[in-house]
Amino acid sequence: MKKWFFEYRIPLQIVFISLAFVFFSTQLFSQDIVQKEDQVMQMGEPDNMQEDFRSTFIITYNDNLAPLSYVQDGEIKGILVDIMQLILVERLGKEVEHRGYSWKRAQFMVKTENADAFCTSPSSVRKRYARFTSIPVFVSSPAIFSGINNPRKSGIETIGSIDGVRAFSLVDYLGSPWARNTLPKDILDTMHWVGSLDTVLRMLAINRYDIYIGDGIIGKYTLMNLGLADDIFTRTVTIGKSSQYYFAVRKTHPEAQDIVKEVEHSLKEVSGEGLIERIIQGYITPQRTVYPSQ
Repeated sequence: MKKWFFEYRIPLQIVFISLAFVFFSTQLFSQDIVQKEDQVMQMGEPDNMQEDFRSTFIITYNDNLAPLSYVQDGEIKGILVDIMQLILVERLGKEVEHRGYSWKRAQFMVKTENADAFCTSPSSVRKRYARFTSIPVFVSSPAIFSGINNPRKSGIETIGSIDGVRAFSLVDYLGSPWARNTLPKDILDTMHWVGSLDTVLRMLAINRYDIYIGDGIIGKYTLMNLGLADDIFTRTVTIGKSSQYYFAVRKTHPEAQDIVKEVEHSLKEVSGEGLIERIIQGYITPQRTVYPSQ
């Protein structure tokens, strides 16, 4: 027996050590899996905790769409910002943070749940991840702009359709979305293109061209900033589509439906009280100095 034991002692030790190695390796592997699963769960917790405890409602805006939304002195300002501040903060008592980004990033922030809402048109793509109000926050209709002393002013004042613009020289700025989405090819082919809306309005002021058609609010705001409000007349027209901006909350927000309904109700109230129109006029009406009578 002793002879057999000593003869097979080394092989038996090898087998024992191998079994022990397999056993402890399995235990270590199992513990590693548990640790990794715990890490994965912990990595997911900040998002859930942020969703549960983030009390500030974050709205993103296009930072280069004056006067609707723009950055000035490091702060986002504009018509849309003022309207949402009035409704969400002053009327609904919410804690709100307004943030300005490039428009692409502003949308991406909402889509990826890093922000809660924005104001824009309800495209099919945006409807996939955001819930929109049924009524717009702000509407800006197209308008015709022309020099106040244009010799063809009487004819320009009667324009009521696309056909009516063909008799006049048109000017627009490169990249204008309204013109390319509205006017037919034959008019676009004869369009005089310049570098910016500022240049468009300056050309109209000296009667270099007859008319410009575009967003009425943006055009009037630009006129005011250029000091040309008294040199150019404007008239709202029904040519093409108006620009409509709706409020929308990301669908993953736990109170998305309730917030949208509350905003709709407040929108009707402040609009009926004339407060939205007052905000708009504050951006497009020239501030004239009134001197006391002598």
